[in-house]
Amino acid sequence: SIRVLADFSGKKLQDCEVISIDGTDAFTHIQAWADRNTGYSKDAGVRFNYALVSRPGNGQVFSYQAPWTVVPAEKLPAFTDKASYVSIVCLAPSPHQSGNGQTALGLRPNPRNQVPLIEIEPRTLYKRKIHLENYVEKQNQLRKRGQSASSVKDLPNAYFVDGNVTAVYQLKSKSSVGILTLPTMETDISTEIPTIQNRLALLAQRDVTNIIIDTYGNGGGYVDFASYIFDIFFPTKDKKTSTHLSRFKVTPASTALAAADLIDKNATTYFDPSTLDDKTTGQPITYNPFLTPVEMTINGHTAAYTDEYYLDYNVSAIDQSSVYPWSGDASKITILTDGQCGSACGMMGDLLVRHGVKAVAVGGYSKKDLSMFSFPGAAVIKLDDIVEAFETLSVPPTLELLPYNNYVQVGIQEIYSEGDETPLEYTPSRYAAAYRLDYTNATATHHDQLWDAAAQTVWGI
Repeated sequence: SIRVLADFSGKKLQDCEVISIDGTDAFTHIQAWADRNTGYSKDAGVRFNYALVSRPGNGQVFSYQAPWTVVPAEKLPAFTDKASYVSIVCLAPSPHQSGNGQTALGLRPNPRNQVPLIEIEPRTLYKRKIHLENYVEKQNQLRKRGQSASSVKDLPNAYFVDGNVTAVYQLKSKSSVGILTLPTMETDISTEIPTIQNRLALLAQRDVTNIIIDTYGNGGGYVDFASYIFDIFFPTKDKKTSTHLSRFKVTPASTALAAADLIDKNATTYFDPSTLDDKTTGQPITYNPFLTPVEMTINGHTAAYTDEYYLDYNVSAIDQSSVYPWSGDASKITILTDGQCGSACGMMGDLLVRHGVKAVAVGGYSKKDLSMFSFPGAAVIKLDDIVEAFETLSVPPTLELLPYNNYVQVGIQEIYSEGDETPLEYTPSRYAAAYRLDYTNATATHHDQLWDAAAQTVWGI
């Protein structure tokens, strides 16, 4: 059933069942909205999850008609009619944003030096600094009182062990089960990956032998993050087993940028050939792959692409000496997802499942398969970022910025799972999770109980 999670109107509608919306069956209306407004998953169940906060509950079912409350999504310049809206908002000069490499595939820094491409406003940094200082002070006060610093973040059925962006927990009723929460891969790899390894070591010290990788809400991030997480769980020095093959779309812009990247050793763009490894040797290439295009038809669209190359990353960033009770043992690892694990997160899921890990998908429609990830790979990039890449390399641009305040994203790359001739994005046989869980009143409202249910499903403990 569709129910109200929270009601801030004062009408006490929380937990009420939603029978219809605008005269249409609630399920039909919500699915139609999700199909119309969410385009990142080909799975209707995942789109349905995206549209909802699933929370079944107890209580009498009744119908209620309530008015909509409309609020602006963002502050816009003042306008009075259609003509002034077009003039003031649509035709405003396009701000030349500083490119941050953001793509549907993820944020891809130079794998040679791991320099993050994220730019953070100083005010945001200041707020984070204050938050961190307050957190540290609070932990110190707790220690002075003899109270466990971790206990302030404990859940009813799980101990909080350590964490910030990512975190680790241990189930109280199943002490052999630990949880690594991965809400994002859009974070500083150079610091977060070693931190994750340290946090997993803490779980091993607490006699944890089985790991749940919780990917709820993870829309992706740095492409390399997927390979690093895989390497942490399946240590290997062979990059070909821990990354994906890819093809770039060949255009005049990509060809020109790749040529300039080869000349300018001090700068790198997304089209830099040195960030790709030869499919046979595994070594970084030193030539322009865009000069020998291959015509291919993908999803009914014919275009020119490069040959297949592995995505390069810095293997030495992983401490290969770190070994845990679950290292290399797929039977002791599982992925927990609501299907919204996308981009780099989806690539991580594909790598792990290819090596025997089984995923647990939650939600969607009862008794129907659910995808474990939404859009694994298939990179897009903003037009502004392409134009800035030309400026970075001092090359005359083959494209121009939009004359109005909006943005365009273009597809530039396809990702392939090992042995497949069809891009991962169009290989549905790799999507379905091995296990399916329906939400219950307990698991929808208490995430630690969802972890407990996943452990029971996968390991029977």
